[in-house]
Amino acid sequence: MTNLIEVRDLAKTFTLHQQHGIRLQVLRRNPRDPTLITQYANFAWNVLHDRPLAIRAAREAVAISPAATYRLALAKFLLADGQGQEGRALVAALKARPGDVAPGELHALDTLAKSARPTPRIPRIPDEAP
Repeated sequence: MTNLIEVRDLAKTFTLHQQHGIRLQVLRRNPRDPTLITQYANFAWNVLHDRPLAIRAAREAVAISPAATYRLALAKFLLADGQGQEGRALVAALKARPGDVAPGELHALDTLAKSARPTPRIPRIPDEAP
C-alpha cells in the first residue's frame, strides 16, 4: 500500500493520491472556501515547505473572510517567517477583540511574537566570470 502526496496546479488545487489513485481536488471545486484555503496554506507550509505560498494562501483566506480563525493562521505564518511587524499588528488587532480568540491562542501568539526575528536572507554569490 503506497500513500503518496502529489501536488498539481498549486494556484488552486492540491491533489492527494492515496490507494488506487483516489483524488480529492478540493480547492478547484471550492475556490472561495477560506477553511480549505487555510488548510492548503498549512499543507504548503508543513509538507511543501513553501513559506511564501503558505502566506499567500493565508492572505487569500483572510481576504475572503476576515474571521479571527483565518487572521490567527496568517499571524502565525508571518511571525514564524520572521515578518514580525505585520504579524504583531495582526496580534494586536486580535487582542482588541479578545472574545474572538481563545486565551491560550493569544498567549501562544504573544510568545511567538516575542521570539519573532527576521528570517536571515542568504546573499546571492555572484557567478564568477569565465
